[in-house]
Amino acid sequence: MGSNVAPTYANIYMAVLEEQYMYSSRYWSHVRAWWRYIDDVFVIWEGHLQELLEFHCELNNIFPELGFTVTHSYDQVQFLDTLVYKDGSSLKTDLFVKSTDRNSLLQFNSHHPRNMVESLSWSQMLRVRRIVTDESLLDSRLDVMCKKFVDRGYPDSTVTTHRKRVKEISRTDTRQQNKMSKDMRIPFVSTFNTASLQMNNILVKHWGLLKQGLPGVDGFTQPPIFFI
Repeated sequence: MGSNVAPTYANIYMAVLEEQYMYSSRYWSHVRAWWRYIDDVFVIWEGHLQELLEFHCELNNIFPELGFTVTHSYDQVQFLDTLVYKDGSSLKTDLFVKSTDRNSLLQFNSHHPRNMVESLSWSQMLRVRRIVTDESLLDSRLDVMCKKFVDRGYPDSTVTTHRKRVKEISRTDTRQQNKMSKDMRIPFVSTFNTASLQMNNILVKHWGLLKQGLPGVDGFTQPPIFFI
């Protein structure tokens, strides 16, 4: 998707197709759950396998230009970077890594904003913590992620510190912390340039003007999170 707005267009397009065609399909009664990220869909199907294949064929007949593909299993299935698998009567999740995967993490000496580079190992460790539900697998998954960062030039001390911090929180806590940060801080997104740090400093310095001018707006009680 070469354009910045392409994911939004694709998301709207898929939402319209769902409303107009998929929800009214005679096979829709077999859909227990339907979660979509742009054009990738995770489905829990309660019908027979043959009915799933017929539903897939129906979609491709209606939208031949899209070319839907289907991957199905009674035991486990991959969705984006997550492997969802059955454990008795429960569903668990683990990291999914393609067999052709290469370590493409950003090099530590890359000419990117330092705060972004230095926080990358933390965000990826946190991703591992959120996805891996089996505590017995967590250490090995974190070890692999640590090695990837060290191989890309990240200081071992920084990577180890982030790993330790992640181990001290639960999966529930990671979601609550993420929700709190979104509720309490306004994100300010800017295109990166050499003056980005100065822009951030100016914004924070004068944030009190907005806070005083609009005391009834809760979002202005704290300075925004600055993204570049």
